[in-house]
Amino acid sequence: MEPLEAVDALARRARAETPPQTDVNVGAVLRAARAEPPWRLTPLAWSAAVSALAACAILTLALHSNKSTTVDPITPLFNAAEVQMP
Repeated sequence: MEPLEAVDALARRARAETPPQTDVNVGAVLRAARAEPPWRLTPLAWSAAVSALAACAILTLALHSNKSTTVDPITPLFNAAEVQMP
């Protein structure tokens, strides 16, 4: 059997078969997926939101604490060195 004859025989068999009767309604599937409210968050999203808020609060406190220090941390070292020298 020639290769092209094998392909022709396979194509004839494929045309002779009847496809199964199934409902392929994509629109209904998409509407069902959108039926869930968009504002619903999963527990993981809630925990991420709470963690982000906590991180923002700590960052705000850290920045405020950093700006409120008016003394350079190295300044006392130089002052102490000057006092000890005769």
